[in-house]
Amino acid sequence: ERDGGRQESDDGGIASDSGVPRARPGHVTDDGIALPAFETVRDLAESAINRGLESPAVAGYLERMGFTVSDYHPISTQIDGRQYVTKADARELRLEYASRLEEDVEELVAAVGS
Repeated sequence: ERDGGRQESDDGGIASDSGVPRARPGHVTDDGIALPAFETVRDLAESAINRGLESPAVAGYLERMGFTVSDYHPISTQIDGRQYVTKADARELRLEYASRLEEDVEELVAAVGS
């Protein structure tokens, strides 16, 4: 299926323009976090923008990075269906989600350190 100009392989990886699956990028090891190449990050970002967690590549990447995708609740569902938010509300939402991200990273670091 085409996704932001890229194609996802059936196993949730990003396929090259020729349709050949690339390696499934990014993972957490006992030695640290292995990040994917820039091109792969760009492909995943485009998939995330276009399809969100419905993209098998995005969901698979997040799972490999230690996130529990089923626990994710998109910010768009928490702004009451409004098309626009005030600057103050947007700031509060950014601060809230930055705090949640910090908590997620701390949990991931603790899990890797165990």
